[in-house]
Amino acid sequence: HPSLRHDAFLHGDSPPLPGIPDIAWFGADGAPLAPEDWERPEERVLALRRLVRDGAAVDATLVLVNAGGEARDIRLPAPPLPWRVLLCSADPDAPESAAEAAMRLPARSLRILAATAPAP
Repeated sequence: HPSLRHDAFLHGDSPPLPGIPDIAWFGADGAPLAPEDWERPEERVLALRRLVRDGAAVDATLVLVNAGGEARDIRLPAPPLPWRVLLCSADPDAPESAAEAAMRLPARSLRILAATAPAP
């Protein structure tokens, strides 16, 4: 996916889709992380969303991480995109599937989601 191997540093100030920055970090509740959220070592769940233009489309990836010892619920950030689960490290043989707006993330695992949208 181009958004995972983009050759330029993403700064969060270039929206490939209206209102959606090229890179953003989110908490388990799907809300953007505030500076003070990075100072909470007990919070072990986060998500990284990356978007890059790929010709006439925008490639988006969302990496969900649970570094904690217990399964946790996580909400996908807004706006909704047609996310597909490509990989879950807790079940690497699982087939690709549609992602739900909220999901259970196993302990010490990550999920990689991807979506494609028409470029504006």
